[in-house]
Amino acid sequence: MALKIFTFSCFVIFILLHVNFSFKSKLYNKCSSGQFRFASACYSYLDCNDVQHMNPIRILARGTVKNVWLIEWNHQPLVMSTLTMNDFKEDFQANIANLIRFRNENHFIIELFGVCGNSIFTPYYSYGDMNNLPTILNARNSSFNDRLSYCISYVKILNFLHTNSMVMCDSNDLAKTLSQYLITNDDRLIVMNDLDALPQTTNGSIKCGHRPIFGEFAAPEQRHPNTVGYDHKTDIWKVPDPRNFFSNHCSTGFIKNVNLRNRTNGQKQ
Repeated sequence: MALKIFTFSCFVIFILLHVNFSFKSKLYNKCSSGQFRFASACYSYLDCNDVQHMNPIRILARGTVKNVWLIEWNHQPLVMSTLTMNDFKEDFQANIANLIRFRNENHFIIELFGVCGNSIFTPYYSYGDMNNLPTILNARNSSFNDRLSYCISYVKILNFLHTNSMVMCDSNDLAKTLSQYLITNDDRLIVMNDLDALPQTTNGSIKCGHRPIFGEFAAPEQRHPNTVGYDHKTDIWKVPDPRNFFSNHCSTGFIKNVNLRNRTNGQKQ
């Protein structure tokens, strides 16, 4: 625990000293109300009338709550997520409600292109989720700043959630946590993809799910046999693990460059 706290403290100090957290808004022409931007053009939000013009390509993932399909619409790839069974309809509808709530408000959340019954349409990001990030970064021998940018994006998303009194509950282990975030097509940012398990702390403490939580990845107050509620600090506890995931999966060249730079700096002192 002491090592985890130390790692997190070092990470926070580094950010405060070396990184400017201010956002620079992107300059682009926004679409009119009721429209979304896709492939450099504006379209009306998709509904059931558009389904007849969609062609399935392949399934991307099968989950407990939804199945995710890659489809083609207007000669472009899209993602269609469909409810698996009515037992999880409440979770699925919660995801839709949050996507609509934050639609076009920020760059943290995946954009909702439309809804048809128990199916939703969103952009397709070919890089997939953050579990794929080490492979992508090592393929281009990324710099430390590249890796740090993803850590910062992750922390900014958590800050956005906490500002809106929400806690990320789909995060009982590292792989599950990373799967909640998609890497954008420009390979520079991440966006939150799954918003169906974000209980709010506006009325007090919360609990994630109905099953006991085990494992050291979870915050101490979340673990069985604790029965009391908790809040957003459980998300903060988990920050060092994704950070270590980003920085530890380095290519040999990257590690050599860091070691060489450290030795050189040491000789200059």
